[in-house]
Amino acid sequence: MASRNGSSTRGPRASCCRTSTLSSRHGPRSPPCAFPARHPRRRQHEPRRRLGAVSRDEYLRYGNEEVVLIPQLESAEAARNAREIAAVDGVDVLLVGAADLSTSEGLAESDPTVVELITGAVRAVHAVGKPIGNAGGASAAHVQASLETGFDFTLMSNDASLLGSAARAAVEAGRSVHRG
Repeated sequence: MASRNGSSTRGPRASCCRTSTLSSRHGPRSPPCAFPARHPRRRQHEPRRRLGAVSRDEYLRYGNEEVVLIPQLESAEAARNAREIAAVDGVDVLLVGAADLSTSEGLAESDPTVVELITGAVRAVHAVGKPIGNAGGASAAHVQASLETGFDFTLMSNDASLLGSAARAAVEAGRSVHRG
């Protein structure tokens, strides 16, 4: 599930996504970060439960013990407020969206202003004691650059890019075959 969080009058723009790839260490969520089944206004978002795929007890256990909250820092304002965002009860880990962050400033990702926003966010999140990662290319060079920046993890590409690359490779392979 992904949603946009706020405008400039409501605080830093950050995306929120819930994922089950890591276990939560922070126990039950406070209402702003509550798993949908625990949040009274979000009970309508129980598709797995409604379909009978799991028992209600298992659904609640899964949601409260295994789902993590990962805000994505996608604006300069969010990067500048990384420490405060990381300190929110229930936030498990943060992710920098460098492309969106640089776009929000009208600058290239390699611009020194953007680089400082990113490194400042990494320092601020580490000061709170939480991990921070980024998303980017599927190459050893990208992973090395991410580690040098101080990220704790990196997402090597995304589904759209990976599927697009596979589709291009399949089309190229098909076009390379000629009747004999």
